[in-house]
Amino acid sequence: MRTKSYCTFIVLICCIIALAFEPGNAGAWVRHNLITRYALEGLSWLDAYDKITVTPYSYRDDSLNPDCKIVYTNPDPAQISPPPERFVYYTLQSEEKAGFKGVGIGRKTSARQILIDYSDEPDWGMDKELKLSKAQFLMAGSHGYRHMYYSAGDWHLPYLFFPQGVAPKRAQHFYGLAKQALSRGDLYWGFRFLARAIHYIEDIGQPYHTTQTSLRFIIPGSPLAGTTQATKNYHFAYESYVGYRLQQEAAGLTPADYATALKQAPAIKVNGVAGLLKSMAGTNNKHTGNTFSASVDLFGAGLRSKQKVPLTQSQVDVMLNNQKRVEFDRMVQQALTLTGGGVRGFMEYAKRELFNADK
Repeated sequence: MRTKSYCTFIVLICCIIALAFEPGNAGAWVRHNLITRYALEGLSWLDAYDKITVTPYSYRDDSLNPDCKIVYTNPDPAQISPPPERFVYYTLQSEEKAGFKGVGIGRKTSARQILIDYSDEPDWGMDKELKLSKAQFLMAGSHGYRHMYYSAGDWHLPYLFFPQGVAPKRAQHFYGLAKQALSRGDLYWGFRFLARAIHYIEDIGQPYHTTQTSLRFIIPGSPLAGTTQATKNYHFAYESYVGYRLQQEAAGLTPADYATALKQAPAIKVNGVAGLLKSMAGTNNKHTGNTFSASVDLFGAGLRSKQKVPLTQSQVDVMLNNQKRVEFDRMVQQALTLTGGGVRGFMEYAKRELFNADK
């Protein structure tokens, strides 16, 4: 056990150099809107907020990328209804708003739709190109630094056994803005800020956002840049595959296994927003080894490459009939159950604390 831990540490020491010079991208779940849609099912109290007027943004938040624009509707109609057969290989550079339509200022919408639409919003550029911490160079830049969290006691660099990443703080930050908006009687922005907080909760439900790397991703001939690229290859393959499956399920083309995990997830008991994410990260981290192994088994050794290797549509079609998918699906459903439970618990907490219900 000590030898394995020592080897992991050496790999991480190597990766630190590569990551410092090539931070790359880091996504989490693709299609947050679908994840949120399923996670919110059964929360009937939201239905009372079905005619909310869309209001202009009137809040100060100096933590955001100053170039980030407030978007109310999708500027690209082609992204609103992507075809269900489309396979998504996702990168943060695209800032794509797949599935998002939105509603303009002055029009009516519902709390549920706000939460669904804008749970994707933190991936639209607000956390990019910021100077926040030395650790961000090991976490895919400022975006990854804000959307990940490595628990204390886990192997990661540069802070070794100290916590790394600020996703819990970001969720808490937007929860605070939601409280501010609701105190003004601004339901629209109250729910939209809650949607942003939900994004970070969902990101911590993604296993690759709670562990820095794995022995399974080592490239012996290129232990620096190669291992870094291999980690990214499997990271993106995982999220792309899950996003594709969710899209297929939403269209009724495959059994709703992933959606069911989200819908039936028992709400996690929440006593504080940041504490919720830290607890989720600790839970997720315990299972990342099995997730990484299942990823390599399903996606194959070809992604363990020092070159960028995106997963293709034809490969995924073959994987859907691969027996190795059984273990991979089990690990994904476990992660989605954690994700859905976090979202449901958070919204029940907001119901008690912000809407003065069921206290």
